[in-house]
Amino acid sequence: MCLFFTEDIDAVTKTWICNTNADNKENWVSGDYMKNCTGFHFPVRFGEICVMSLRKLTTSAIYLPEQGDVVLRDNTDITLSEDNDECVMVRDDLKLKNYYDPECWMNENEAVPDLERSPCSGDLVVFPPDATYAAVLNEYVEFDSATYMIRNQRVSEAYWTHLFWSSSYCSEFVFLNDYHTTTYYDELHHGVCRGIDLYDYVCNSRKNWRQVSCSKPVYAKGHCTLFCGSVFLVEADTAFDIAKFVHTLANEGDQIDVYYSVMNVEPKTYQITMTDKGEFKGDSILPAQKFYAEVKTDLKSWGIINMKADFSGFPINTGKNFKHAMGIMLGTFSFAILVFALLYMFYIGPLEKYNFTQRIPAIRITRPKRKTTRLKPFNFAKFENKDDGVTSIYGSVVSLEKAFDNPMYGYPVPSTSSGPATEPVRVPSTVYVQWTRNGTNRKSGRNRGGRQYNSFWLRIFKPIV
Repeated sequence: MCLFFTEDIDAVTKTWICNTNADNKENWVSGDYMKNCTGFHFPVRFGEICVMSLRKLTTSAIYLPEQGDVVLRDNTDITLSEDNDECVMVRDDLKLKNYYDPECWMNENEAVPDLERSPCSGDLVVFPPDATYAAVLNEYVEFDSATYMIRNQRVSEAYWTHLFWSSSYCSEFVFLNDYHTTTYYDELHHGVCRGIDLYDYVCNSRKNWRQVSCSKPVYAKGHCTLFCGSVFLVEADTAFDIAKFVHTLANEGDQIDVYYSVMNVEPKTYQITMTDKGEFKGDSILPAQKFYAEVKTDLKSWGIINMKADFSGFPINTGKNFKHAMGIMLGTFSFAILVFALLYMFYIGPLEKYNFTQRIPAIRITRPKRKTTRLKPFNFAKFENKDDGVTSIYGSVVSLEKAFDNPMYGYPVPSTSSGPATEPVRVPSTVYVQWTRNGTNRKSGRNRGGRQYNSFWLRIFKPIV
């Protein structure tokens, strides 16, 4: 038993989103195709869905199925162009969709139980225009009665049910124009329309449900998976005002957008679920806990006999945590490789003889020189002591010794005192003497009288033998 809808269908509330449009990319095969593939390829056989539709398409060629019908929707725009080299393959595994499948009914409110997402008595049913659909109703499940309007005329429940119970299966296609339902829907007084007999049929019919994105998720009746958010179970008295309760709960956090849902699970017993709007971040948990603590202390004034509440944990995102951990690991690994590469280059590789201490003078050259009036020591030559105790010139500065003779060597020590001149000093090794204006040799350029004199350093050495 199949039900197919197409063309101008008015949309109101609960919207069916699963379609059999061949130009819908969700119905295409993803991945790489074989080389030299061009054109738009339908599957050889449609199988269960029996019919697909087209409206807007640009391709080089269209390969039709051997079994199945292709319907052209309103305002069809199909262009065949040899310049188009794209290859599109329509999936051959499309199946009839369960009329009670929560995933086929568009509803962004995550607080609504999965079993309540499909139409119930009092809901507005919507099949959008410009699409074809294939739905199936399980013969063991009782179909909920409602008021349906086809072409703005009321039809009986028997006729509506006949659309699903057609024994001709795929031989009879039903195309409806201007289709909509006129029914009553009250968000705050919406009872359970799906019993536990539908739980296995609906929830176990799918293998891949939404991923639970919080720690310690809680149970909520009617949900096919555990719930992230807050669940209140309220046993109400006659004075209980469900509208006041829900609006106060939803407005507890002024800057927080929440979804909520109310369900009569038993006579005078309500299940109220609340969660974050959009991605679950846990923002609705703390306001709900605060509200529960306030109401719990004064149940009588609220008209509540008894109340229980369960709160899930805060969100977990294994994908983001994994990426963050991998980023830290890769960064640390890259830094370690860089350090070992530098160590290898300086100790074993081409920069073995080029160490950091050799780099320091080169770095200082680029710094601006400081002005100073103090004279720096001047070394005429560098000497070393050989094993025989005789001082000789270091080999690397022989040219300096040949190019410059010490003018003070062999002459009396200059003096301004009245005492006799000092004989030349011969020492076995290098010494430094500071000459001052008064002829004394001190380690400081300041004499004892407090007057500062400019001084110079002179190296005196033994003559080379």
